[in-house]
Amino acid sequence: SLVEIDDPMRKSYSRIFLCGAHSVGKTTLLTRLAKEPVFQGFRLETELARHVIAEQALERGDFDHNKHPDAFERLQVDILARQNAVEERNSRNRLAYMMDRGIDPLVYARYYLGEDV
Repeated sequence: SLVEIDDPMRKSYSRIFLCGAHSVGKTTLLTRLAKEPVFQGFRLETELARHVIAEQALERGDFDHNKHPDAFERLQVDILARQNAVEERNSRNRLAYMMDRGIDPLVYARYYLGEDV
C-alpha cells in the first residue's frame, strides 16, 4: 500500500527513481503512479535519455556500444548531466519528483564498457 507523506518539507525533498532496462514500462508505471492521490504535487520527469538522443540527432547505430564505445560513453555522461540538472532545478525549487531513470547510465556504461569507465 502507498504511504501518505504528510510533512510538506519532507514531501518537497522526495524523489522516486525507477531503474530498469530499455522499454520495460518505467514511464508507463510512473505515469500511473502520478495519478495516485499520494503523489499529488510530484513533478513527473520522464524520457530524459530519449530527449538527449533526439537533441543530439542520434540514431541507434550512432551510439552502439560495440561499434562506437566512445559515443556510447559520452551519451551516458550526457544523460547523467541532464539528470543532475533536473535534480538541481527541483532541489532549488523544493519540488518533489519522480523520474524514469536512476543509476541506469552508470550501470549501462560499466556493463557494456567495463569497470574502468
